[in-house]
Amino acid sequence: MLFNYIKSALSKSINVIYGLLLLKLLAKFLTRSDFSEYFIYYNASLYFYTLFYTIQGSIILRYFYLKGQDAIISLVNMINTIVLVISCIICISLFSLGVIDWQLAISLFLFVTLYGLFNSEINYLRILQKFDRVVYLYIFQMIVAIMGLVLFNNGLNFKGVLLIVALSHLCAILFFKLEARHRVLKNIKVDLIKENIDCLKYAIPITIIALANFTLSSMDQFFLKFYGFEHELSGYIANYNIAEKSVVFVLSVISLVFIPSVFKKYNKLTKDVYKDIGRAVGIFSAISLVVVGILFLVKDWLVIIFTDIEYVEYSWLIPFIAFGGVFLGINSIISEVFTVAKNTLMLMYCYISGFILNFILNFVFIPNYGIKGAVITTICSYLGMMLITLYRIKVEYNRIKNYEV
Repeated sequence: MLFNYIKSALSKSINVIYGLLLLKLLAKFLTRSDFSEYFIYYNASLYFYTLFYTIQGSIILRYFYLKGQDAIISLVNMINTIVLVISCIICISLFSLGVIDWQLAISLFLFVTLYGLFNSEINYLRILQKFDRVVYLYIFQMIVAIMGLVLFNNGLNFKGVLLIVALSHLCAILFFKLEARHRVLKNIKVDLIKENIDCLKYAIPITIIALANFTLSSMDQFFLKFYGFEHELSGYIANYNIAEKSVVFVLSVISLVFIPSVFKKYNKLTKDVYKDIGRAVGIFSAISLVVVGILFLVKDWLVIIFTDIEYVEYSWLIPFIAFGGVFLGINSIISEVFTVAKNTLMLMYCYISGFILNFILNFVFIPNYGIKGAVITTICSYLGMMLITLYRIKVEYNRIKNYEV
């Protein structure tokens, strides 16, 4: 287990380094307008990725050992085929309606598809606990993406960045001869859906949860753009990315090993599940609060190092966003109570409540307070959702305690 944590930490360190290098290059190569546009469309792409590929990932992580490798791979193959066709139709439709041009349509389609297949392979490697291959995969993809941006930086715009990043995932898939390239264009079988309807009932709420969770961390950017805070938007995005990565890194290291091991260890909800989750929350909270304290001291230097000096005026928001991220991280870990219990419907309600709270607060604060309102909204939304989830978990714990007695 210790070696798995080390490999997990290494893979997530590479992920964070890649994100920060990408942030630095984009701040250097792109105008402020293109910088903001990239992250707006990047987030939009991740909405589609979350909608189309979370089902496969959650099925792999939860049912791989319960139903066997062959059955799960067959199901995932079929779902990949369906989402490939749907995403293609959506991009063609958006282009035909004049919403986006053909270059952006191709970039978005390739990004969503290749990023989805890339992460499908990561999920297989995670459940098999082959974390060394995860490390190699992340390193290769990072090198290809960075080299592509450096080589083609002349006249680079946000569409080109999306395309280069998308193709870096394809290069990683082909270079390592990963199975992901065989997991599309499979026959759609109705019987296969019927046989695995329990998997879909579990995974669909998880997809809605993931979409709500991601929307929580990016909706404020769309509100800022909509209400005309475009000059501040690039500075907000640059500093938000630094803050988010600091806490998400800690969460990812713990989750990358913790979640698959819990799914493998427990088939139903017991008091021992609560104990394991409690330990994970304690470790995450202690490390994250130390990170937040450090961010207060070095926030200006981080902005200069990882973006550009012109964004230093917004560095004050880094520790506050990171502090809010601690609540989101705790919520993410304790939510595993519901996934172990296969009660993803209740978890979905918790995240939808957080999404609604976030939307209302964005609508109230951002028009009047701009990025300060966005920071207030972020902290309050994460805290509110965590409290809602804790209440539901307490109800579930009392039920288990009474049952075991």
